[in-house]
Amino acid sequence: MAHALAWAGAREIVLVDPDLGGPGNTFRHVLGRRLWLQQKVHALKKELERCLPGLTVTAIPKTIRGAIAEQPDLLQAANVIVVAIGNHTVPLQLNDMLAQDKTAVPVIFTWLEPYGIGGHAVLVNYQQPGCLRCLFDDHSGLQCTVEFSAPDQRFARRDVGCHALYTPYGDTDARATALLGARLASQATAGSRGAGARRTWRGDPGAFLAAGFRLSPRYDQYVSDAAVALEPRQGCPTCGR
Repeated sequence: MAHALAWAGAREIVLVDPDLGGPGNTFRHVLGRRLWLQQKVHALKKELERCLPGLTVTAIPKTIRGAIAEQPDLLQAANVIVVAIGNHTVPLQLNDMLAQDKTAVPVIFTWLEPYGIGGHAVLVNYQQPGCLRCLFDDHSGLQCTVEFSAPDQRFARRDVGCHALYTPYGDTDARATALLGARLASQATAGSRGAGARRTWRGDPGAFLAAGFRLSPRYDQYVSDAAVALEPRQGCPTCGR
């Protein structure tokens, strides 16, 4: 996502991530082996500033909570906020906080589904109805209604050389999702602050099905990756009041 934004013309990027790179990231991160035993944000800063003269990258090796605790105005100072975290818990917490504050900065949430079956990017304008939680079913926990995987499945795995659990996907999947997010970022910073939007791409389900997982009806109902409006959900506990 950082690469996509940089090549889309961003002049300043602030990276917030506490993680260290390791062997398990080799085929899932654009820096490959160069990321090993380095803070991800510092490694990305070095790479992006080397490739693109005039780009300024600020690296904050902390969680978003830690970064905000040190710099309370960090998010409000941005032109656009991108939340690219591999689980729904923290993004939903951020969504609720930003909605409560009626944040004026447009926010893009982006994430991947396992085994390359798809990726999603959602643009939220908290000055208008509609938020990330509108895409979730209150009765099924963290199941997102626009995802291609059926609910109540666990995808995390651990491979040799990877010391943490992760959701399987490839670098090409990450790049495809990042491009969706970058297009929404360009839309958000073009001066138009209208209603929210979302974009999706759908991949081949062969490996997903071969691993014994189930698709949701949404997979067969998918039409195209064109942007569609983010529809506010009646009764959404975050923005539906």
